[in-house]
Amino acid sequence: MMMASAGLRLDGYVRVSKVGGRSGEGFISPDVQADAIRQWAGDRHVLTIHEPELDRSDGTMNRPIFNQVLDRIRSGDSDGIVVYKVDRFARSLLHALSTLQEIADAGGSFASVSDNVDLTTAQGRAFLQMQLVFAQLFRDQIREGFATATSRAVARGVHIANSVPPGFDRVDQRLVPNADAPAIRELFERRAAGQGASALARWLDTAIPRPNGEVWTPAHVSRLLTMRVFLGEAHYGEHRNTNAHEPIVTADLFDAAGRARAPAPPRSERTHLLAGIVRCAGCRYLMTPAKSGRNHDTLVYRCRERHTAGRCPAPASITRRLVEGYVVRQAQNVMAGGEVRGSAASAELESTLARLAVVTAARDEFAADIDARSILGDGPWRAALRARAEAVTDAELEAEALRGANVAGSIDLGEWEDFDTAERRQVLANLTDGVFVRRSGGLRVPVESRVWIAWRGTGPDDLPRRGRANGPVRAVDYPPDQAGMTAGQDASNSLQASDPSRRRA
Repeated sequence: MMMASAGLRLDGYVRVSKVGGRSGEGFISPDVQADAIRQWAGDRHVLTIHEPELDRSDGTMNRPIFNQVLDRIRSGDSDGIVVYKVDRFARSLLHALSTLQEIADAGGSFASVSDNVDLTTAQGRAFLQMQLVFAQLFRDQIREGFATATSRAVARGVHIANSVPPGFDRVDQRLVPNADAPAIRELFERRAAGQGASALARWLDTAIPRPNGEVWTPAHVSRLLTMRVFLGEAHYGEHRNTNAHEPIVTADLFDAAGRARAPAPPRSERTHLLAGIVRCAGCRYLMTPAKSGRNHDTLVYRCRERHTAGRCPAPASITRRLVEGYVVRQAQNVMAGGEVRGSAASAELESTLARLAVVTAARDEFAADIDARSILGDGPWRAALRARAEAVTDAELEAEALRGANVAGSIDLGEWEDFDTAERRQVLANLTDGVFVRRSGGLRVPVESRVWIAWRGTGPDDLPRRGRANGPVRAVDYPPDQAGMTAGQDASNSLQASDPSRRRA
């Protein structure tokens, strides 16, 4: 590793672990750090000061702005990094030494303004290691003090989390049941009686509207039903107080709600040809089989409307017979003409295997990160690890399905007639990237004007999936079709504008 010498292009890095309300000798503001770095560089070096890294822990080297600096060093756009003080770089000896070695391997330099670190000599390198040892010692002392403080707070019944669960108010740092507590108790009672999460989410929208104006989702409901705070518990990491405040539900009711399962439809009703394939164009999420009509005797595919990422702005619903018949006819035409082959499916398998390798490595790295577990606490760390494990499982299942997939383009119509529903669904899944349905708005709209079949290799590659950060809800980008409709335009608006007589009486 070279010393920061004249004429170098250096990146100034500024970090504050926690900003809120801090002051005093132990708090070195971002401006003070940046000014000291500028004064040190003077006219000797070309200096780039990055935006300060605020509210970022020193227990990990994986920080967004710090990663940008490393990327610049690796690419040769920067000759090294300058910090105000060694502990702004890291307080973990192992992480710091490995990162310094990485910088050295890339030909980069390192300088600490306040510590006057000179890495060109053995004494300077030894001094830096001593600084890092003391920095880690200071961090460990802070962590031990925090653990002691949280243990005592939990023992007193303090609710440490920033957010207050529904049904409670925070009074003197402890939770007190409020006017919404009976609704929370009824939530558990309804679940114990077998009511499903989707129905409970709709009920909560009326019983306890969310203060931010958003809707309750099944995921929110499932989370509420596992929160032991409603039993009167306070906890943080491994620290737990089972008698911290007045409970809202009894242990028997809590356990009954946890054991309950919404009644599942008979197996025959769960064999749907387009399950896992058909999606709502308004939000791109999978549609679910349901029943509609006055007597609930019409089988349909319907958008759930409420998703973890938000509400669908144009939820679609379509008769199963109509959409399945249309998709099958189009698929048979494709199979007869041999227009779609398995090469795209093979490319998707390669992409899925690459994603599997990435999420598996991310899971294993996080599982071995002792600092992350210490900083987050046992409960949040386990939840984060569980999410990474689910991403691995999803990728494994997707890869397994692609490995065993039939080459859809080689299927002839005679084989299709001999297939059962599950086998036909597999063929359609291999033929397409998805089937998208637009809302009709109550009009008699031809199925071909509502349904877009995205044949393999033509659909979006970022569709919402379990275990993926799906971002905000957004509509599918439809290609222009024979009806002249474009992206974001639903069938009802287009056809009503061109032919008002199509409106239902």
